[in-house]
Amino acid sequence: MSKSLERSHFSHICFLSAETVLRGMLRVTIPLCLEGDFYGTLDSTNDLVIGEKAHVEAEVSAGQVVLAGCFQGTMVLRERLEITSTGRFQGKLIQSTPALIVAEGGLFAGDIVDEKGNPFISPPMTQEPATGAAPAPGAESGPDKDIVSLYDIET
Repeated sequence: MSKSLERSHFSHICFLSAETVLRGMLRVTIPLCLEGDFYGTLDSTNDLVIGEKAHVEAEVSAGQVVLAGCFQGTMVLRERLEITSTGRFQGKLIQSTPALIVAEGGLFAGDIVDEKGNPFISPPMTQEPATGAAPAPGAESGPDKDIVSLYDIET
């Protein structure tokens, strides 16, 4: 076990290794790391890591998710979604609080809605960028400015 995992607050971790394929329903209460392929329904009361080699086509419910591989489906989160530079998300994200982090190179293609199915719409931006400061990515054009004001996007 790596030193970083030994020092973490997790006492156990569930792991689906690369080259493993699992189809069906999976319910877990401890942090889960998927490196293989999963197809079906995944219900976690804890956190989920979808590794770089993982391919997930599922309905997922979890606390927070770090996505480094490929995901297609619906994701219901109580906390946040972090898409790394290798992560690919396609589908619907359902969150009670908007918290989406997309690293440079990461991809989010889908809809973000609350638990009632209402799309997240941010209030208009009230402050202009500081003089000489470059506007946030996408802030100059149409609907993208709402997304930039609502989500923390890392580059």
